Formats: sequence, C-alpha cells, structure tokens
Amino acid sequence: MDVKLQPMMEREMRDKMTTQRWSFFFLSLTLAALFIPMLHHNLWGGDDWGPHLLRMQALNAQLDHQQFPPLFDYWTENQYGLSWGAFYPPLSTLLLFISRIFLFGFENNALQMKLTLGSIILISAFSAYYSTKREFSSTTAGNISATLFISSSYFLCNYFQRFAVGECLAMAFMPLLIRGCNALLTGDKDRKLIPLSCTLILLSNIPSFIVVLIFFFIFSLINIKKIITRENIVFLAKSALVSLIISSFYWLPLLYHMHYSDIFAFTKMQKSYEFINQTRVNILHVLFATKNTSGTIGYSLFLSPGILLIALCFIALFTDKERTSRSMLLIAGILILMLCPVFSWNWIPEKISLLQLIQFSWRLLSCITAILSLYAVLPVLQWMNKSKSWLIILPMLIALQIIFPIHGAIFSTPPEYSSNILYRDYVNNNIKFPITHESLNEAGSFVIEKPNGFKNGYPYFNVEAEKSTTLTLPYIMYSGYYVMIDNKKTQPIYLDSGFIGANVEKGMHTITLGYDKNIYIIPGLISLTMLLIIIISESRLYIRRHR
Repeated sequence: MDVKLQPMMEREMRDKMTTQRWSFFFLSLTLAALFIPMLHHNLWGGDDWGPHLLRMQALNAQLDHQQFPPLFDYWTENQYGLSWGAFYPPLSTLLLFISRIFLFGFENNALQMKLTLGSIILISAFSAYYSTKREFSSTTAGNISATLFISSSYFLCNYFQRFAVGECLAMAFMPLLIRGCNALLTGDKDRKLIPLSCTLILLSNIPSFIVVLIFFFIFSLINIKKIITRENIVFLAKSALVSLIISSFYWLPLLYHMHYSDIFAFTKMQKSYEFINQTRVNILHVLFATKNTSGTIGYSLFLSPGILLIALCFIALFTDKERTSRSMLLIAGILILMLCPVFSWNWIPEKISLLQLIQFSWRLLSCITAILSLYAVLPVLQWMNKSKSWLIILPMLIALQIIFPIHGAIFSTPPEYSSNILYRDYVNNNIKFPITHESLNEAGSFVIEKPNGFKNGYPYFNVEAEKSTTLTLPYIMYSGYYVMIDNKKTQPIYLDSGFIGANVEKGMHTITLGYDKNIYIIPGLISLTMLLIIIISESRLYIRRHR
C-alpha cells in the first residue's frame, strides 16, 4: 500500500464511522421523541382506540380462563361472546400477548397497549434500517432511512391519530417488501423477503395486503421483461404457496366462517368503489402534508408521506446518476395518483371485488412511504459527503415533521373507555341493536343471564326448566359451536335474535357451551409443519455453506 494513501484512507474511515454514529444518534433521538406520548399516564385517543382496547381486554380474559385457542369474549360486559380472535388478523394479538408477559402479572391496560405500540415502532425502524442497509450496503443509509420512515407523516398518523394497530404493524413490514422486489430484479438472495413480508402483512392487516397486491401488479407491469423469466416465475409460485400454507391457520378458519357463519362483515360491510372514491385526498394535502379537509372520511388526518420525504425523493430523481431509483419512484408516483381525485376507482370493473377490501384509498400511503423512505437517503448521503450542515438542518426538519401529528397524543385527554359498545363488524346479521335483556326476552324463549362458571374457557349453566322449552344462551351465534346438555352433545339452535338456543326438557339440567377446536387446530398444524420444514431446510443450507 502506498504510504501516502494510508493517512487519507484512515481519515475516510474515521469520517465514515463518525457519520454512522451521528446517523444512529439521530435515529435514537427520533425513537425517543415518538416514545414521549408513552410517558402519559393514560392512552391517547384515536379512530380505533376503543375496539383495540376491547380486543386486548378480551385476550387477557381468555388467557386468564385458559381458553385455547382464544376466540370468544364471555367476560367483558355487553360483549356477548363476541369473537375478535376468529376474524381479526392474529399478529398484533401475538404482540399484545408478548406485552402481557413482559408485565410479569402487573395488570395495566394502558401500559400493555403502550408496550405493544412501542414494539411496533421498533419493528418498523429495524425493518427500514435492514432493508436500506441491504439495498445500499451502508449502515448510515439504514439509519437515515429508518429515521425518515418512522418520522413520516402517514406513519405518525396511523399511530397518534388513527390508532390503527393492525395497519401500523403491516406498514412496518413494507420496507422488506420493497427490498425483496428490488432483489427479485437482480437475482439477489434477498428476494426471499417477498414471501416473508407478504405473509407478515397478511397476518397483520387484510386491507394492507390488498395494497401489496396493487403494488406488485404495477411493479410487475413496469419490470415485466426482468420478471418474466423461468427462475422468477418458479420462485414466485413457490413463494405464494409457502405464504398461503404458513398463514393457513388464519385464512382457512376465516373462509370457514365466511361460508358457514352469517357475519355482518362478510355480507354488508363491503365497500364499493364509489365509497373508495370518497376517501381520495386532495393532491396538495398529499404533497405538503397538511391536514386533510376533504369530506368526512379521513378528515383532519395527515394523509401524506411528508413533505421532507417527497422533497428528498424529488431531488433523488435528478441526482441519482445510476437511475436505480427511477422505477420504484415511478410506482410511488402512480400510487399517489390513485389516492387523488385524478384517478377514479370506478374505472376498476365491479367483478374485481377483491380490491374493494382496501376500503380507503389512502391506505396506499403505507407502501408509498416505504418506497420514498428507501430512496430519500440518496440525496442525504450526498449531502453528508459535501457539508456538515446536515447535522443541524436534517434533525430540525424531522422535528418539525413529527411535532404536529404527535401533539394531540401528548396534550389531549383520551375519550372515556367503555366496554358497553358492541362493534357490529363481527356479529351475525340477526343481531338487533341495541341489545338489552328485554329485547332478548321478546324473542320468545327464556334468557339465561349469567353462567355458573367456566370450563376450559367456556361457560356452563345450571338451570331448572318448569317445562320443555328453548333457552337463550346470552352469546352471539357462530358456526362451530356445540352444546352439552347433561353431558350429551347436541347442535345449538340459531335463534331469530342472533343468539344461541338450546332445547331442554322439564327438570334440572347442566348446559355447557363448547366449540369445535379442529377448525383452528388442523390449519394450525398445517402452518406449523410448513414452518418447521422451512426452518430445517434453511438450517441445512446455512450449515452446508459454512462447511
């Protein structure tokens, strides 16, 4: 090595290490800023504040009563055995369970939810960091991308305005999807991130999975020559199969209930493309990250990636000499147009009803933000090499972007929590609101108010019938239930009131409610088997490589 070059290389190495430390420091500061609302003694409010607390409370009660798998809420007031577990994607429920473990028996709903949200923020930061580091082979780039991702307007909107726990978790995995798709074009081994991220997103939030389908369709059209190769087609087919099998423990029971259970969410909650059109956002709100003022759906939300991300990516378009960002930024631009009034969702044929599950057009922002946070690092890296001014200006811009979405979470008083609200989404279509004991009695059968106890998480009743009659068990009817009357198994009656009925003869009886667990256990074993196969095969491959 030339002696004259050695001091220069050492200086460059020192500068690189210094830049890495500063970028990590700014990431740490951003994380600390997002955790400030966690210091509040209570939770902040939001669009989905109530249902997620009810879901968490139901999970805790199910665990306390050893109900496995955790499906029905028989303990929370006025929930009437509502099943969050049967229909809501399970990954955020898993995080709620892990947060409960970390509390070591200390019961605090606000703290448990904060631990869950905090873990999602950390997952989001790591996902963006890992994806960008792999994309550009730069730790500094990973730190900057993670900072920009978790400080973006839509990310903060989901947390501190909408309280959309499932969508927050799904958004956390979007950077992995973008990196996986880029690797697919180059044949890099990171293409395995595609099935991984798709599976995690599906298990987090179904509308976000629709966003993935829309993104991948556009991505495939733009890069069709590179994608349509034998190797890629085989890989994508295997990936789809593996993702479906691993997630079968969720979607197979869901299909069962879609077919056999008369659930409101499957029959009357479908949003039309006309409804999705009503959720479009003015282009100026998107570009300048101002509060949405269009209509009532999404009103006053920050429905934008953030002006900082948009500005940096606009600069990247003109400074990226290798044009590595052009394709993905074009996709981000198309997706932005799809959530603005220049695009009409009515152009999509009604026969393609699957896309209606996205519900709100601005959910596309979860994918858009992931793309922009990846390529926004390019001008920042150039800025770092030319000047030290980024040390002051960049954190100031990030602070300005953060302060408005989290302001309400810090200073506003959360709404009063109530367990008396029964959310219609997952009840059957015969349930009439409001539900009262008197309205159930009017259905023409005797209503049992409370169970005498629980066995394996399911209620039992000791009743005395003065004559042969139909009893109403105060729980919502779902397919898969059975009733044990004096240890004899029988099928329940789907009453006109939407509740569970049981025919009994005159005299004393013990009635126990039960559920066919095979609906969940068999798909669960299928998923577990595939997961073990993947772990074993990857372990063997890892050992073979290192040998």
